[in-house]
Formats: sequence, structure tokens, C-alpha cells
Amino acid sequence: MVAVGGTRIEAGQIEIPRCLRLPGESARAYAAFCMFRDLREARSLTLVGRSLGCSKQNIGRWATHWNWKERCLAYDRHLDAIHRAAWIAERRAMKRRQMRHVIDMQGIAMSQLKELQSRAEAGLPLKLSVAEIIRFIEVGAKLERAARGEEGPQFRNISVIHAFDEAELTEAELTKEGL
Repeated sequence: MVAVGGTRIEAGQIEIPRCLRLPGESARAYAAFCMFRDLREARSLTLVGRSLGCSKQNIGRWATHWNWKERCLAYDRHLDAIHRAAWIAERRAMKRRQMRHVIDMQGIAMSQLKELQSRAEAGLPLKLSVAEIIRFIEVGAKLERAARGEEGPQFRNISVIHAFDEAELTEAELTKEGL
């Protein structure tokens, strides 16, 4: 429970936005609150008092009576929500823009691929380096696996354990095994 302006209010039940002037709050107290609120990281009762020509004690009484701490926290959360929403909107716009570029690049690549296909069908030289041919194979295989819902090879750190009885091996096999 919070006391705001002499009224007891359950947390989260303040109907008016906390950064607005509260009923009964004087214009001077509200102006002091706004100044304090807008200082953000540099909030200081002393700075507000000096700016308004009020004592720190009077500013402190207003801050306590009008619950500046909770109101500023609500204001900060509100600003953070606005910034997060803007950030999310910017990321979505970036993704849409990048997807348009990807589609454009795929169109160009497909055009070039069709041209290569036509040259190959006509028996004309493709003028591709070995590295380019290998890259075509790698990318083609990767795209085919993705299209089929396969992830690709899962071979990592495979250990082959070969158990045998040395007595059963011939001299040639021992030499071959490096024993």
C-alpha cells in the first residue's frame, strides 16, 4: 500500500498516469517533481531545490508526500517500454529490408544460374574456377538438405575402437597395425 497525496492506494491501482499531476498536488510541487523526474540518472533533491530556490528539506517533504520514487520508477519503465517498442519496430523494419535484399540477390543468382545452365546445355565453356565449382556443389547440397528437412552430416569427433588379440595376428598384420 502506498500513500499518495495523503490517500492510501494499493500498488498498481493508481488510475491516472503517475507522471501526471496528482489531485491536490500544487503546481509548484508538480513542477519540482517534473524537474526531478526529467533529471533521470542525475536525479537529486538538492539540484531541484537549488533550481527552484527551495530548501532540500521542503523538496524532500514533497518527494515523500507525493511519492516521487514510485512515480519516477513508473515513468522510467514507461520510457523504457517506449524505447523497447521502437527498438523492436526498427529490428522488424531491418528484417523486412534485409529479406527484400535477399530476395533480390536470389533473383540475380537465379538469373546467372539460368545463364550458366543454358551455356552448359549448349556445350559452351562455363568459365568457372575450381573453387567456384566446389562452392556450387557445397551450396547446392546444403540447399537440398534444407529443402528435404535434413540438417546435414552429424559426424563429429568419431572414435574408432578396434579390439583384437595380438596372438591371433600374423607378422604381416602386426606390421600393418604398427605393433
